Amino acid sequence: MQEERLCHFVRAVRETTLSLIEDDRLPRDQQDLLRRCTTRFFDLSDPNDWAQPLGLLYATYRGLGAPTTRKAHLIGAFLACYFTAGDAFDDVQDDDLAGKVLGEVSVPIAINSALALFLVGLRALNEGSQLEPDPIRRQSYFDILNRASLVAIGAQHMDLAGFGSAPTPEAVLVMNRGKVACVSMVAECGALLGGANASQAAALRDFGTDFAALVQIVDDVRDVFGKDESPDLAAGKITYPIACFHADASPEEEADFARLRAGLPQTMEPIRELLCAAGALDASASAAEDLRCSMYERLMTLGALSAEHRLLLSIVDALATTLYRPESLTEWSSKLVPSGPFHEEVRTVTGRFMRLLGDDAALSVPELKPWHAPLYLFEPGNNVIRYPDLQDLRHEVMGLLGELLPLDATVAQAAMETGMPLLLAHELFHAWRHTVGRLSEDAWHEEFVANRLAMGYALRFEPAAAQATIAMSQVILDVTGEEPGEAALLERAREQGEAADYELSFRGAARVHARMLLEAARECDFEADRARWLGKVGPELRAHFLAAE
Repeated sequence: MQEERLCHFVRAVRETTLSLIEDDRLPRDQQDLLRRCTTRFFDLSDPNDWAQPLGLLYATYRGLGAPTTRKAHLIGAFLACYFTAGDAFDDVQDDDLAGKVLGEVSVPIAINSALALFLVGLRALNEGSQLEPDPIRRQSYFDILNRASLVAIGAQHMDLAGFGSAPTPEAVLVMNRGKVACVSMVAECGALLGGANASQAAALRDFGTDFAALVQIVDDVRDVFGKDESPDLAAGKITYPIACFHADASPEEEADFARLRAGLPQTMEPIRELLCAAGALDASASAAEDLRCSMYERLMTLGALSAEHRLLLSIVDALATTLYRPESLTEWSSKLVPSGPFHEEVRTVTGRFMRLLGDDAALSVPELKPWHAPLYLFEPGNNVIRYPDLQDLRHEVMGLLGELLPLDATVAQAAMETGMPLLLAHELFHAWRHTVGRLSEDAWHEEFVANRLAMGYALRFEPAAAQATIAMSQVILDVTGEEPGEAALLERAREQGEAADYELSFRGAARVHARMLLEAARECDFEADRARWLGKVGPELRAHFLAAE
């Protein structure tokens, strides 16, 4: 039997939603319109993406140990319809239907379609709640809908009507929480599906409320700093960074802002400079950090964190990283460290790497964080190495790898586990090069260097990992076909060039890595490679190498 994964849940919710739309009480052309609207909702996210709304729902109830059931599919369908209907109403209100499914029809039909989607969602909610045996919990689904919907409608009214001349950042934050109260509703529904007790449900509800506020702050900042033109600035909306600016701006700064806004879009860059100089961006980052800390605190009340709930905090950190560099919250570190044999082995291997090379490594050991992806990744911005969670999320990791590469699952998992010391060393060498200022912006040259160093290290100190990686590299080449430009890329990667990205599919990248690793096994000289790419080898380490030989 295939183990449950997020993508299976998302696809089942999609099928459930589309089946509910096939209702003879709706005309065929209306069914087609609603089907296309909901299909667009699902197509906007990868089914393996935990940051999507259905990912939050799944992570919440799975993190509480609950399985996926028909009830979860129906509640997911309700949320998909709710989100799609809400987006449609927003598009009508903002005159933003162009280029979207409902932009092909008249505004009255668009409004009717949004209402129809909401009613289809209510049907899904009713059918799902009827599968809940506890009458109190059954009613709770509708209580959540009532509360979140009224909060969202009230906040939307505030947004449309305006605050007046000078709303405070606090007032904007309250409105922001309300506008995306649907996020809190997702977390609450997940708590119900997971069988949460009263205190757990409250913690997850508040987590969702904070998450909604953080999402809106990030969106507000992106509107000003992440786009060529700012629709909110052009419309005169008071978003969070703008409210922070007005809260402390001098009369001269206010006059500058009014003058620059009148010159949009040509004056975007001067407006950004003004907001930064006035501290609005820093204030937004500070508010985001307060929310991040609050979300950590709320999840910590659940007790020992599951892998799914740790993933939620990783999503929170990733959002925060778009505004500033979040630091590790050391007060929660003991609860964030995963336990179990594989996680312990990752930490042991890292410690061994440092004992062997530590005297020569100007390296602050990165924080090790497991995740659901089948790859290792060093994040220089926050000094984190992410590694595949082959213990708590093995089914997610290996399932996704199986989608991307035509590998035997048992063979691939054994290679991933045995080869872990080499794959981890690859990222540790990236971190080392970053520490000494040598991390290259030429992505494939950087991979070439790290592969050479990691293979050389493993051949000396982790021979089982080296042999497992060599064998799997050959398997990857045997079961995949060569991609255009592969040989030229391999040759070019040997020397550092201009900044360049990967520009390859996952399969193509896997082939290039496999060829690099096989070449490294044949060619590399660890001492010479370290001298070239990390600095000179000290006498003590040289003696250690000679003793090992």
